[in-house]
Amino acid sequence: MSGSTRVLDLIEHTVDTDPTCPACGAPTTVAERGGHLYLVCTAAEAADGLLARIEAALVPHVRREIVDLAEALAA
Repeated sequence: MSGSTRVLDLIEHTVDTDPTCPACGAPTTVAERGGHLYLVCTAAEAADGLLARIEAALVPHVRREIVDLAEALAA
């Protein structure tokens, strides 16, 4: 199995396993930051305004690393 196929399978499995944020029920999505893919809560990502950002920081919304792209694609 190629590295990119393995990464795609891992992403699909993660999203299927955790389709919503346990803290607020909002859908989750995959976001790339600094060569890493994360499963993130869409509500926490869309937090707009000071109070919304504070709430997103205090409530344990989903933000979990799925894969380090450099490692996964090099393997």
